[in-house]
Parts: sequence; C-alpha cells; structure tokens
Amino acid sequence: MYKIFNSKGCAAIAIAFVIINILVTVVIITSFVDITINQTKQAGKIFDKYYSNIEFEGDIMSMHQIKSKSGKPTMVVCVRMTKTNTKQFDHSNNVDLHLKIENGIAALPIENCNKNNLQRFTTIQVNKDGNRLVIFGSEDGEELKLPLTYKGNVSVWDMNICF
Repeated sequence: MYKIFNSKGCAAIAIAFVIINILVTVVIITSFVDITINQTKQAGKIFDKYYSNIEFEGDIMSMHQIKSKSGKPTMVVCVRMTKTNTKQFDHSNNVDLHLKIENGIAALPIENCNKNNLQRFTTIQVNKDGNRLVIFGSEDGEELKLPLTYKGNVSVWDMNICF
C-alpha cells in the first residue's frame, strides 16, 4: 500500500496553511485600521469646516435614550439655549456628525452615555471658547466634562425628538 502523504509533506502543507492564514489576517486587520483612520480624518475635516466655531449654552430640557445605529448607548440632549453664536444649523442627516439648532433649541447626541449618568445635570455648555468640550453642570456645582464629537450614529428622526 502506498502512502499518499508522508509526514514531511503533511507538515509542509500545514505550515503553508498557517502562513497563508496569518497573511490574510494581517491584510484584513491592516485594511480595517486604514479605513478607520480615514473615517476619523474625514470626520475631523467635517468638524473643522462646519462645527468648530459653534458655541452654545443653556438649560437641559430633556434627555432621550435612543438606540443608535452603532448599538452604543446614546443620548439626545435637548437644550433650551440661553447663549449661542448660531441661530440655526441642521446637520442631523450627516453620516458621521450630528447637530440641530432651531428656534432657540439644540439637539445634541452624546455617544457612549446613558440617562443615569446625566440625570443630575441641569445645564450644559458646548464648545465654549472653542474648547471642544461638552460641560454638564448640576445645581450643586458638580461638572462633567466630555469631549465634543457630535457623534451618535443617530437617525434624522432621533434628532427631531427635541422639536
């Protein structure tokens, strides 16, 4: 009886299979990282072009926990603005960054946050003096500072919940 594969042949095939799998995995991971970096750069350009000069502050009217498209816990915070440099702005249908300002009210998505973390806060400052922060304030003087991203993977419907 003839041996179809000798042990050296099987070992060579196994090693070749492992090497090919490693190479394919490296290519997939590299592609994913490159796509993510490009998306981040694109979002940064959009932020700089449209959002970097928008500043507002006001009282939190309501907060709505929504199911974002990414599955991350997301809040849409409705703000009655007491101070702003922008009377009207609607990028609620933008793919990556969202903000809607209309009739003295702002709808601001906050990603990776849930209502329990924010319930005690009554005021908000957004991008004050271009600091790229969202600062929540409570009546007892407590503050929560979060980076300003305007991200949320929310729908146009979600952004209209404040109006």
